[in-house]
Amino acid sequence: MAKVGGQAVIEGVMLKSENAMSVAVRKLDGNIAVKIKELTPLAKRAYIFRLPFARGFLQLFSLLILGFEALKFSVDVIEETDKKSNNLYFIGSAVVAILFTILFFFLLPLFLTNFLNKYLVILESHFWFNFVEGVIRVALFILYLLSISLMKDIKRVFEYHGAEHKVISAYENNEDLTIDNVKKYSRFHPRCGTSFLILVVLLSIIFFSLFRSDLWLYKILLRIIAFPVLAGVIYEFLKLEKTKYFKFIFLPGLWLQKITTREPDDTQIEVAIQAFKNLKL
Repeated sequence: MAKVGGQAVIEGVMLKSENAMSVAVRKLDGNIAVKIKELTPLAKRAYIFRLPFARGFLQLFSLLILGFEALKFSVDVIEETDKKSNNLYFIGSAVVAILFTILFFFLLPLFLTNFLNKYLVILESHFWFNFVEGVIRVALFILYLLSISLMKDIKRVFEYHGAEHKVISAYENNEDLTIDNVKKYSRFHPRCGTSFLILVVLLSIIFFSLFRSDLWLYKILLRIIAFPVLAGVIYEFLKLEKTKYFKFIFLPGLWLQKITTREPDDTQIEVAIQAFKNLKL
């Protein structure tokens, strides 16, 4: 069975297979606008996309670009504009998103922990310094999700996120994609971007404990390269989704999806179904 992933956009859902991307968005008049894009599987583009660990970060970067393209389409539909897409804009947006992730979730916890080090003697220990830094990183991530979840527009996006997961689960269980069939599935899915990010955050605690140095430049450089390295490792772990003895690694992501997903209504499920039906598998 072909793997399908995706994300929610404004008033819609983007779904992606190896061969195509499909975006369905509810227009202001109630109709559904659809964008379909043929894709060349990354593994066929270059050898590096087939290398374990390297392919994880490259897949993530590619998905970010497609995600911004899908998001722009949804905005254009809602605002009823029809502007040509700019590939450099999508690449630039993906780069900015990665830089923000590194700055906010990797460098900021380091600086905050170093500040606390002036007042907490226990942080002189390499173990406790990394542990507290990891706790701060997790706390920042959860606070970020909680903060954006309070925004009205984001709540709608999280409902479409739930619809996306339900449709993918129905497909993976060989169900006919009707609203009634899709509704019975959980809005939580182990192979989700939320699971990916929280696993990167948690694994970083172990990763940084393996390297010790008092040089600040070393610490900063280590945290800059950590995200692509950890992204590659987590990507390989996510391939163990169906393996019985590794299901525990998906629990943190499933717990956090209580924040990043909401129960969708029938009209939102209809949009997600439409996105899937236009997807080339």
